[in-house]
Amino acid sequence: MGITAHSGPNLQYGITVGKSTDGLTGTPADYNDQRAPSVADLGFAMMDPRAFYSYAPGGAVTNRTFAFYRGVGYVDYSPHAASSIAIVANTASSDEAGTAMTLQAASSARGTYYTNLIAPESGATLSSVLTFDSSDDSNMVNAFGASATINTWAPGWGAGRCIAVYTSSYTDSPVTVVGRDIYGYKISEKIDISSNGAVGSSYGGISQKAFKFVTAVYNSSTPSSTGIAVGTTDRYGFPMYVPYYGMNVSVLVASANTVSNALVPLTSANAILGLASTATANSTNADVRGIYISSVSVGGSYRLQIQVTPAASAVVTISSTNVAPIFGATQYSSV
Repeated sequence: MGITAHSGPNLQYGITVGKSTDGLTGTPADYNDQRAPSVADLGFAMMDPRAFYSYAPGGAVTNRTFAFYRGVGYVDYSPHAASSIAIVANTASSDEAGTAMTLQAASSARGTYYTNLIAPESGATLSSVLTFDSSDDSNMVNAFGASATINTWAPGWGAGRCIAVYTSSYTDSPVTVVGRDIYGYKISEKIDISSNGAVGSSYGGISQKAFKFVTAVYNSSTPSSTGIAVGTTDRYGFPMYVPYYGMNVSVLVASANTVSNALVPLTSANAILGLASTATANSTNADVRGIYISSVSVGGSYRLQIQVTPAASAVVTISSTNVAPIFGATQYSSV
């Protein structure tokens, strides 16, 4: 059988009260002696309000609907260790301006995999896309039912990661990375190169945006470096828009399954707030949802858990044309 759906809101009550002058107090007129919490089979979820992922009335039984289990954006997985050559090995300095660099073949040793992806802007299937940490696009969701009609975003799919560019000269022109975020939406960024690009002892730069998929990397001009490498970092994207630090966002880095580590206090030193949801994203500004910067190399033995609960003040403003209060501004893409 398919989905049974009706428009809300729904309200459940256990008692009704008699009339009174203020309409709020009075004696019970009806009382349910079996009154109890509601119990929903397999829990509850908040439906994804984005058009491509939301429920479409009148659709086929097999049409998929996506949701967030328990109403939160949640990441819970063990990332692979950051690799300076996960995406591009030291490419030749003779690469011409605008020429796409050769992407590395997928390698579990570097935490990269090939996967298929359904593009939310078109519904087309993209084949053999390079992704991080997760080996199969089926890991993106937990699919319920024989027809996988209801799908909740899977915490084990992981987070997007910021991209690092390593060069042998700080005079190199910016490097542009093109790909998609954790929900499959297009994203691209121009990464400036400098002598203090926060990539260790090398020249280079780090993206401000979190990528889950990479489809191309290219120079804007012929590089002066003897070689350029592109890899992953220990900077992770939040699964929902984070406009401020508070009880609605939490991060935990567990050193082992049997260790209960404390939540990480978020500050400007280890987290970057999302771009203002009312702003227009461009090729160089902040991630639309925000970034967590780990102080330890998470890959390998650590488990990263991130939870973002959308505030009621954000949810109340959601409409068919505005989902920015939950997901941030529309991603920028040059392609």
